[in-house]
Amino acid sequence: MVRWSYAALLPLGAAPLGLAVACGAFDGDEAAATDGGVDATASDGSPAPDATADGGAGRCDPFAPFSTPSKVAGIADTNEVALQATLSADEKTLYFFRSKNGENIGRIVMSTRASTGEAFGPGVVVATSPDGGTYATPAVTPDALTVLLTDIRGGSSGAVTSQKIVRGTRADVAGTFGGFTSVGELDSIGAFTTHPALARGGLVLYVTSGASLASRTAWRGSRPTLDAPFSGFVELAVGNPGEEIATPVPSDDDEVLYFSTRAPSSTKYTMYVTRRTSPGGAFGTARPVTELQVADQVFPAWLSSDRCRLYFTGGTAYPDHAMYIATRKP
Repeated sequence: MVRWSYAALLPLGAAPLGLAVACGAFDGDEAAATDGGVDATASDGSPAPDATADGGAGRCDPFAPFSTPSKVAGIADTNEVALQATLSADEKTLYFFRSKNGENIGRIVMSTRASTGEAFGPGVVVATSPDGGTYATPAVTPDALTVLLTDIRGGSSGAVTSQKIVRGTRADVAGTFGGFTSVGELDSIGAFTTHPALARGGLVLYVTSGASLASRTAWRGSRPTLDAPFSGFVELAVGNPGEEIATPVPSDDDEVLYFSTRAPSSTKYTMYVTRRTSPGGAFGTARPVTELQVADQVFPAWLSSDRCRLYFTGGTAYPDHAMYIATRKP
């Protein structure tokens, strides 16, 4: 059974590795190739939106600062940790990872609310590993019938030996996910593949992947329809050489990308945001999201379609992490 560190649940960081090193400036325009798949057109066949515009009425500027974040209360007891939020488009259903402190079993939990003005409650468990592994980092398709998770495996010493993405399904939106199988199209990327995140209504998939926990970078693939496999995975040119890229979180229109990065010999993760300058093009210069650096380690989790609300995780070292929400106005 896996003895957890933050390397298993999010990125690296179970033990001090040295002094924290601030991350440098990024410029994704220098080396990224044009992506294939659904970039040229939207999922309904219409022209993709112009990524150079900040969008119509009610949409927030991705580089505008957020207000002071607040913790998401009520979803876990005082002896539990709750992380890695993803929400339905109407923001009335929340999926997240929850575990009791000191326990080596993680659960995927679903919580619902009648309106966005209400708080989420503790919810119900909708996914657990059937054979002793650990499931984490949920990403759910718009119909709420398919979930992508990270399946974490460890050796007898407790060290994490592999991470891969698995897919599970359910018959109705209130049921439990099951029938988990490996997302085989990701097998060739790296032995440690984690943190699935969906965009464009489930047609685009972001993950982090690498040969080791500390070498993971961001990748992006796409598919033409929801029942087709993902393909065309491209490593994204975000971050500086040698840095670990963690928890990529795209906007649903696939124009904006949040992620965190860790410099070598550091346990500090800093959150950044970048956006495309054209549909299918490279992501541009990333900016640090300094107002959300509530602790040494911060990780984006989910961005609302209007770009005005961001759920994220912050803390010092697992399990001392909490889920936050930050808001801003158009």
